[in-house]
Amino acid sequence: MQAVLAHLLRSRLGNIPIIGEENTWPGGGAQARGVLGKVAAALGADAGPIDEGALAKALARAEVPPGAPYAAVDPIDGTKGFLAGGQYAVCVAWVEGGVSRVGIVACPRLDLSAPISALAARRPSGTVFVAVEGELRVAAVSPEGRVGPARPVAPSHGTGEGRILVTSRALGHTDPAAVRELAAALGGARVVRMDGQGKVGLVACGRADVYVRVPRAPGRPEPVWDHAAGIALARAAGLRVCDARGAPIDLSRPPVARGAAGAVVAPEGLADRVLAITRRHAGEDPA
Repeated sequence: MQAVLAHLLRSRLGNIPIIGEENTWPGGGAQARGVLGKVAAALGADAGPIDEGALAKALARAEVPPGAPYAAVDPIDGTKGFLAGGQYAVCVAWVEGGVSRVGIVACPRLDLSAPISALAARRPSGTVFVAVEGELRVAAVSPEGRVGPARPVAPSHGTGEGRILVTSRALGHTDPAAVRELAAALGGARVVRMDGQGKVGLVACGRADVYVRVPRAPGRPEPVWDHAAGIALARAAGLRVCDARGAPIDLSRPPVARGAAGAVVAPEGLADRVLAITRRHAGEDPA
C-alpha cells in the first residue's frame, strides 16, 4: 500500500519527501518485481509504466530539514484492527512548518450512519475524511469500494447518545487508568475503543466528544504518521489538538513528533477538563 501511495504522490506532486511507516524496498530481483506487479494491479491500466528505481527512492525514508514540507503516510493505520477484521485507516497528510495543512483519513469499514455501539466493529460501508486548510469534508464509501461525493461538515457536539470518549484499542498506546478517570469526570462517558485515526474523524464530525491517547510509559515516541492526518481533521473542525500535557504536537522534525506525549482532541469547552486529568497521567514535560 505504501508503494502505491508513494507512486501516486510522486507522480502528481513531483520529488517530494515522504515519511511513512513502511519505508522499505525489496532491493531488486523477483521480490521487487512482485511488488511492482502488485502496485501496477492496484493502480490499474491508466497508471502507465512504473519505474522501479524511482519507486525505490520514493520509499526510502527522506531526510527532512527542520520545518521543511513533506508528506506523512500511514498505509495501514491500525494493523491489529485490519488483521482482526475491525477498524483501520489509510492516512496521508501534507505538513508545512510542522503543521498539517492537508489530511486524508480513509476508513473502509467505518460507517458514520451506524449507532455508536457498532462503530468499532467492521461495517460494510466506509468513510473518507478530508481536511484542506480549514475545511472538513466527508465522503461515503460503498460496500463495493466506490467513493461518493465529499460534503462539507459543520460539526456539532452533543449527539443525543451521551458523552462519547474514543481511544485506542491497543492497550499499549493509552493508560487505561487515565481513560477510566476521564470517562467518570465527563459524567460517565461511554468509552469506544477502536484502531486507526478514524477516531479523530469521529470527534471532528461530532459523532464523538473526545479522543485521548495517554502514554503508559514516559518517553514513548510518537511517529508523525500516527498523528499528522488526524491533526488536520481536528484543526479543520476547530477543535483543540495537543499532546496529553497540553503542548502543541510539533511535526517539524520527522519521523517523530519531538517531545510529544500522546494526543488529545476535544472541543474548546471540554479541553481544559480533559487536560486536567491527562496532564497528571502523562507526567511533567521533560522540556
